[in-house]
Amino acid sequence: MTAIRPDQWDRAMTVRARASDGPVSVEVSNHGLSRGFDIVELHVNGQSIIPLREGEFATKEEAIAAGLKRGHAAIKADNIPLGY
Repeated sequence: MTAIRPDQWDRAMTVRARASDGPVSVEVSNHGLSRGFDIVELHVNGQSIIPLREGEFATKEEAIAAGLKRGHAAIKADNIPLGY
């Protein structure tokens, strides 16, 4: 078994987080990145929206906020019907 030194924890641990706001849900992760977070899943009313870029956010909170903002922008731009 290989021990993980404290200076390796950030690289060794994968963090995933989910959040939703009304019809928009987002999942972010740092999996496979040396730093930062990606939006890995973005859904509006269950419809998948393709994330635009990779490794662009310094924190998971920034990534979640951006994902929710993009989801709400997709509703306005594409006139996606609200299912509630």
